[in-house]
Amino acid sequence: MSLRFRRTMKVAPGVRLNFGLRGMSVSMGPRGAGVTFGNTGVTSHVGIPGTGLSLRDHAGSTNKSHRVAQSRGPSETTVGITVRIEDDGALHFLDGSGNALPPKLEKLARVQLADEIHDHLKRTCAKRNQQIEALLGIHRGTPPPGHYRGYIRVAFSQPEPTPPFERTPGFFTRLFRKRREVFLGEVAEERSRWEDAHRAWEKARTDHEEREDLAAKRFSLAQEGDADAMEAVLDPLLKSIEWPRETSVSFHFFEGTKGLFLDVDLPEVEDMPTETVSIAGQDRSLSIKSRSDAQRRRDYVSHVHGVTFRLIGEAFALLSSVQCVVCSGYSQRSDSATGHVRDDYLLSVRVDLEAWAQIAFDRLDQLDPVDALGGFEIVRRILPNGRLATITPISPPATRIESTESC
Repeated sequence: MSLRFRRTMKVAPGVRLNFGLRGMSVSMGPRGAGVTFGNTGVTSHVGIPGTGLSLRDHAGSTNKSHRVAQSRGPSETTVGITVRIEDDGALHFLDGSGNALPPKLEKLARVQLADEIHDHLKRTCAKRNQQIEALLGIHRGTPPPGHYRGYIRVAFSQPEPTPPFERTPGFFTRLFRKRREVFLGEVAEERSRWEDAHRAWEKARTDHEEREDLAAKRFSLAQEGDADAMEAVLDPLLKSIEWPRETSVSFHFFEGTKGLFLDVDLPEVEDMPTETVSIAGQDRSLSIKSRSDAQRRRDYVSHVHGVTFRLIGEAFALLSSVQCVVCSGYSQRSDSATGHVRDDYLLSVRVDLEAWAQIAFDRLDQLDPVDALGGFEIVRRILPNGRLATITPISPPATRIESTESC
């Protein structure tokens, strides 16, 4: 083992004198980089503090050489990695510059980031399959009868303007008249702007409270059976539902306000999702599979029944005077005889409140809307190939009020 002796003396910032067995040298430069002048020549070095990696260049010999030295202690190298999922489901591993990682580094990344990759794939699957879940689970948000028993007021959310900070004039401002006038003018302008903003805020709050008072009164009248009020509260309720596909609803009351007829323009079977996504190959990629035409027809049947179920439930939950709901859904289809597009009714059901209340609304995730509506007076024809055939819908009694709402 060789024994080295070295002593360093700092003579100025970034400049050091080194005393060793071979003589004296001068080093200059910050920590991690520098140049040393000695009897063996000029040596420059660059290193990354904390990594054990350094590069030395010795200019004192005729054969110039570079070598990378690494300390024998533990060291770490941090590499930024981006995992990207392509449209075909394949995983791509990129470095910080957006270039593909070499196979060895990709293999190491898959091992070290296994949990993160699995979570990323799960989130991507859930996002891509969210459309299917929304279409087939629209009935799960159906409230029980009488759910909307009282109007829930919406609080005024606009923050009140903050008054201006009370400034006091400094010594020279008080001493000189022009500076004092400018200061007072600025203070007055700030106060005026705040007063204008506060008046606008008070007006907005008053208008909001008046609208809430009117909505609460209208809701109370609707619960008492007032037809105009019932129409007014049902419109915004249907509009607030997040339908996975555009769904247009028109309605009118019959038998006073004891009955409600809903006429639904359903989405088309072509609107059903075409793909299903899952994790494949031990977290190596996503598997994207096409949904067959037969599966999409089954999805469509389930969806239109779910829409019908949800509409009936929302009506019974909101309007306490309604004892019966008739809901009929139609779709646009091409007439092979004329080439024109016509409205074909596909589903029609009549539900009484007493029978509707028997449904277990706390377990809707276990309910199939196709089977559930089959327990009521229903008109439908599901063909062997999964298509819904054209029907003649249930006709409601004479109308009382008519309204059309697009959701």
